[in-house]
Amino acid sequence: MTLHLRNLQLFLNGYELASLRLEYYKVYALLFESPPEKLKHFVDIEENIEALNREYLDLFIRPNIRYVSPCGSAYRKRKKENVLHFLTGHAKGEPRLDDHFLIGLSYMRFLIEREKRQWQRKNYLMAVNLLHQQQDYLLGHLGWLPELCAEIQRKTNSRFYHDLASNLENFFQLEKLLLEIILLRRAGVLN
Repeated sequence: MTLHLRNLQLFLNGYELASLRLEYYKVYALLFESPPEKLKHFVDIEENIEALNREYLDLFIRPNIRYVSPCGSAYRKRKKENVLHFLTGHAKGEPRLDDHFLIGLSYMRFLIEREKRQWQRKNYLMAVNLLHQQQDYLLGHLGWLPELCAEIQRKTNSRFYHDLASNLENFFQLEKLLLEIILLRRAGVLN
């Protein structure tokens, strides 16, 4: 009976935590893929929308002196042939992984959605396996996010993008710590 109650607690916590983490990834993707004029209905933006739209274009769209590359290959020391695309050894049918920031966020969302379904189905071993995949991807393929955030903070003129980069960096650090804690805790429950 005690093990059953612990599994129920694990199910509720795992499912709820996956739901919450998934929302954060959705919000960050929306904030980085949309110009501020499209965000004003979702986010309370205190700065001038026209100026922020120019800032968005300068930082993320049009190459210029202030452009911030959203690709991990700009922050990694890799051979040229590995720069544009790299694959992980995942099962057939899963998406091919590019090193663009938004693709990375999408892939994490994909993994978390699958994890959430496994918690819902009470398939704890598969859920924990997906947590390991998330940790591996976050550390192995998105480890350059702090450098991206630092570059955004150096090149932006707006408080909006400065704070957004700071929040993303804090979220990345929290995710690393959270996944480590979850996996250590789950290992104790499952073993």
